[in-house]
Amino acid sequence: REETMHNRKMAEVRAFSPSVILDATEDITTAAETATSTMTTNTIAADTAASTAETTTAMPESNISPQTLEKLKRQAAELAEANPNAVGWLYVPDTPLDYPVMQADNNDFYLDHAADNSYLKSGSIFLDCRYEPHFLNPTNIVYGHNMANGTMFGDIRNFRAWSYYDSHPYGWLVNSTEVYRIDFFSLAVVDAYDALYDGAMALCDWTAHLYDVSMFYDDIDIREDDRMISLSTCASDYPDARAVLTGKLIPQGGGFDA
Repeated sequence: REETMHNRKMAEVRAFSPSVILDATEDITTAAETATSTMTTNTIAADTAASTAETTTAMPESNISPQTLEKLKRQAAELAEANPNAVGWLYVPDTPLDYPVMQADNNDFYLDHAADNSYLKSGSIFLDCRYEPHFLNPTNIVYGHNMANGTMFGDIRNFRAWSYYDSHPYGWLVNSTEVYRIDFFSLAVVDAYDALYDGAMALCDWTAHLYDVSMFYDDIDIREDDRMISLSTCASDYPDARAVLTGKLIPQGGGFDA
């Protein structure tokens, strides 16, 4: 019953989803794998009989067209008009991560409320109430439940497999001021009271700590004026464990109010 209610609530906002207008060539073509999977490769036929087969890993397109950016902004604007507490839309190609990002004046409300503020056990994806709503803080924590059926932030557990993490390097965030590409570079497992959730920590100290606690950490250029987004959900490693997928926000153009 709860899953049926969740699906119905999601259907109400699905029409606003930016993913429906993304170019097909921008979707990740590599299939999702389990935690014990090895990296997926594509076998390329030899040009001559003497040639040996080569393997390559399918990678997603890292950019979107100006036309698609305009469509993203229009869809996000309609969503914000329909849902005043919506502060953006989060989309990760080839995953179930395709949801509005909400924000309340506390971190409890959207644990069990939908985007229309009605009760929903699976809750919503939401930005930590301590952060300003335009993702302008050096670090920005977004929360979501780890649902058994893979909805909400349930898919983040798949990023614990290197093959899945490596083949899903980009996400997108659309809000009123900016369209961002998210370049994922870290997957960490920490406890609920870890320093990663300290919004007042200097970015250089925060990223140094993130490096120490990460399962995967890709080298990435981080400057003092950069901004990060971390997707946080419950993990089963130990009591109060959290899985945190972090990326760098890369501005792509003005948001729908620009």
